[in-house]
Amino acid sequence: MAYKYIYEYLQNVTTNHYFSNDHYHWNSKAYGRYSCSRISYTYYENSKSKIKDRFGDKPEKWPDTLKFARMARNAFGHRGQLEIRNPKDSSTWRGLTLNYKNNGETMLYNHITGGDIILLMLDIDDIF
Repeated sequence: MAYKYIYEYLQNVTTNHYFSNDHYHWNSKAYGRYSCSRISYTYYENSKSKIKDRFGDKPEKWPDTLKFARMARNAFGHRGQLEIRNPKDSSTWRGLTLNYKNNGETMLYNHITGGDIILLMLDIDDIF
């Protein structure tokens, strides 16, 4: 599912006029930030019903990979800033731990990169 989603996203984004030099100038970092945010956010939202069906509504009972994905999704939904409100929230994925102390930090290019987002999506696919 992850590969299909990324492929379809990239097909759509190349025809989107917002990325045309005629309308706006995007540097590669801004383009990467936008693309990574959209891919991660939308992929998580599309997977949410499967996650809740299998693991329930309480994220604290989910596997760490899904908790981490939820934190990433929340960051991308809040201008790229981690928003971890509960001091007890914590997740570790591939050696990277996020917790309350990271609240307010920028997620992309600080904690993860675009390649990590693809790995996270593939790890989510492996769960299902």
